[in-house]
Amino acid sequence: MTSLFKIATALLLFVGVPCAAGQSIELPADPTIPVVELWYVDQGQVREPEVAVFANGRVRVNVGEGALWGELTVEQVQNLVSCLLKQDGIQVIRTETIQQELEAASQRTGLSCVIERAGDTIIRVRTATEIYRVDGHAVGLLSTRFPDCGCLQRLYSAQCRLENIRAIVMAGGLESAKRLAKLAEQQLQADFNETVVVTPAQLSMVRTLADGTRFSQFLIPSPTKGLSNAKIITVFESPGEVPRIGVLPDGPTYQ
Repeated sequence: MTSLFKIATALLLFVGVPCAAGQSIELPADPTIPVVELWYVDQGQVREPEVAVFANGRVRVNVGEGALWGELTVEQVQNLVSCLLKQDGIQVIRTETIQQELEAASQRTGLSCVIERAGDTIIRVRTATEIYRVDGHAVGLLSTRFPDCGCLQRLYSAQCRLENIRAIVMAGGLESAKRLAKLAEQQLQADFNETVVVTPAQLSMVRTLADGTRFSQFLIPSPTKGLSNAKIITVFESPGEVPRIGVLPDGPTYQ
């Protein structure tokens, strides 16, 4: 049975990489049509989209066999679409271009551009007049392996933007995401004597287990290498225990 939960708190547009609002883009008039969708494809199996954003601001996040719901304002949806199309380049980059870019990088470096058993990403953006779709294989892993592949990095930025929306919904809304960010800051200071500004914009993943344990992950971009070499901060919360922090200081490495 599909379970639906309403996250009443409206989300501010904390979407990974900040971007300025551009010219207004006309969206589909039908509020039941998603204007932004993110899929993960696992071994060729496609389920419901991980994230679906509708023109009226409704946000559906896939959780197991059910869903969580959040909301954006119409203005925030417009800004999200603008960021994805223009800053992240979804309107100009192509699946074929990314593949060509990866194959060239693979030949140059000797590293494979195929990750066995890794999934694929699909991002689709729909305006009133156009539909844009970009696919990518093992986007997170290969963006680390091939940091100079510009089109792949832009697709990864778009993926992170949508994963941030998903994480805020799964955290319980904006106020909960702010609490987690502040908790991460405080525990970093207490455990590692390190001062780092952590914001809801950097929340990338939230997972809750049946026993109430929750894992929340923040990606802190590198000042020079951006998301491809981000500091990873994980907050571990268990009932009755003091929250714990895990830090991967130089981001993921995948060779």
